[in-house]
Amino acid sequence: MADGFLHELSRPRPDPGGGAAAAFGARLGMALLLKVVRLEELRTPGPDPWPGRRQAGETLEQVLEELQEADVRAYAGLAANFRQAGSAREAAALKATRIPYRIAQTAAAGLTLAAQVGGECARHLLADVQVAAELLAGSVRGAAAIARANLPWLGPAASREWAGKLDDLVGRMDQALLQTRKTLQARMEGGPS
Repeated sequence: MADGFLHELSRPRPDPGGGAAAAFGARLGMALLLKVVRLEELRTPGPDPWPGRRQAGETLEQVLEELQEADVRAYAGLAANFRQAGSAREAAALKATRIPYRIAQTAAAGLTLAAQVGGECARHLLADVQVAAELLAGSVRGAAAIARANLPWLGPAASREWAGKLDDLVGRMDQALLQTRKTLQARMEGGPS
């Protein structure tokens, strides 16, 4: 599966592109995070937070998979309407902005889950949580960059509104990533458990 997507991504054609790649990167982060959650669920069976975290992670991964495909379709719609003036192009650009924004939001939710997992998982799993967090954060930034690339095709008011939403989302994610890094580093420095 992944090899097929990577092959498609490397072809000299417009799609899949950066939004789908950002979603794929977030899916990699979620897969690694889910591995940690599943290991913890096996290690500490019973009524604890791990089953709920697994379900949350699986839901986020499913949404990212759907958004990865949706981004390809949205970009194809933008490309088909690119030479058109007016509302058809603006509607396509809006869709091509919304999808990567949703990818960024979903990856940011994955980062929140990574912070929770990193606060409680076994210490030997912390490096995997850190890699997952970095992949998710990179996906937020990447998806936001793709969304920003579509802003010139929106009207001035819509462009300003979306730029503000993207700035806010990336700013909140940067703060969450910083806090997650601090938490993970503090736990790693605590020695083996």
